[in-house]
Amino acid sequence: MNSTTTIEDGCTDLLRLSPNELSRLTALAKDARDDATAQSGQSQMVERREARRVHLGNAIRLVCEIQRTDNRPVKHMVKCFDLSSTGIGFLHGAYIHPDTHVVLTMLSKQDSGFRLRGNVARCRHLTRHVHEVGVAFESAVDICVMLEMLGIDPSLVDECTARIGA
Repeated sequence: MNSTTTIEDGCTDLLRLSPNELSRLTALAKDARDDATAQSGQSQMVERREARRVHLGNAIRLVCEIQRTDNRPVKHMVKCFDLSSTGIGFLHGAYIHPDTHVVLTMLSKQDSGFRLRGNVARCRHLTRHVHEVGVAFESAVDICVMLEMLGIDPSLVDECTARIGA
């Protein structure tokens, strides 16, 4: 038995998705957002959010912690698909009520991580047991620094490239 404890210990993965399923569902979530934008009468080219989203695929390992009604935390591994300085989008294997307070731990490749607090802004059913969840952070973060801390090349993001002059 391994005596090493990681941040992921005690987490449940309710999704249990293959890489192909994850890619398909990430695309489905994006298409659903585009359809909702079109139906609301806005151009798909108009971004309603103040902060630009960075689509990361499955580059970030993310733990979502929710307090149960008995005040005990429940941790789930979720699949992050986009990130901005003000929030994050991920796939989860269960419905989470809007306004639910969550603590998110983003994990680097070296298993170090940092925590962000936020509230569920939206949760919608995609298919079978999969839900798309959007969380608004309690306070804005520097996405370029965050990506660097996670071991993701920040020059892949236009706003970071412009800042560092690359």
